[in-house]
Amino acid sequence: MTRTKGGRPVALTARQEIRVAISYIRRNRVQAELAENYGVSQATVSRAVTTWSPRIVEALNEFVPTVDDLDTRDALIVDGTLPPCWDWEAADGLYSAKHQSPGLNVQVACNLSGRLAWVSDPMPGCTHDSKALDTSGFLEVFPEDFIMGDRVC
Repeated sequence: MTRTKGGRPVALTARQEIRVAISYIRRNRVQAELAENYGVSQATVSRAVTTWSPRIVEALNEFVPTVDDLDTRDALIVDGTLPPCWDWEAADGLYSAKHQSPGLNVQVACNLSGRLAWVSDPMPGCTHDSKALDTSGFLEVFPEDFIMGDRVC
């Protein structure tokens, strides 16, 4: 059994911590549920997510397409979504009246086969989809020849 410098047994191996962080990010699983699945405390899961999430983002960042990487010959379906987040009082604008929930506004584009082509940077949840799309720079690359998931008006 691996032990820390203080002599305590390690609750999760590095591999397990990475799996916990990926599960948390990809499936939006509750930390308490992950803790129960791995037989550890919620605090241990929280530490793993906090430690590994920035590293995962850094490792995958070069593979995230930007607006400039998009092929202007492709027809794309674009729609906004609201990934949920905590309603921190210090963070202004997270509450979306449309969804009746706090979150971030993210614009997503996929091709007609459903393959993800682009994801915008997040904006506050109170931002309207049309403003978020306009701010993202997407409309500068695809002014007319794309398909919208919602009406822009």
